[in-house]
Amino acid sequence: MRSFEQRIRKTINSYRLITPDQSIVVAVSGGPDSICLLHALCNLCGESAITCVYVDHNLRPEESVRERN
Repeated sequence: MRSFEQRIRKTINSYRLITPDQSIVVAVSGGPDSICLLHALCNLCGESAITCVYVDHNLRPEESVRERN
C-alpha cells in the first residue's frame, strides 16, 4: 500500500493539488477503488482534513444500495 500512497503524494505535490492547511472533500461511491482512495488520503492528509461524501453513479444499482448503507 505504501507505494500506492507514495504515488498519490507525488501527484498531489507535482500538481499542487492540496495545500497543508486545506480541507479536502472526497466523493466516494462505496466501491473498493473509492474506499481505497479515501483510506490513502486519510493516511496522507489526516482524517480531520477529510470530508467524505457519497456519490451514486447508478452504474451498479443493486450493489449501490448495499454500499450506500
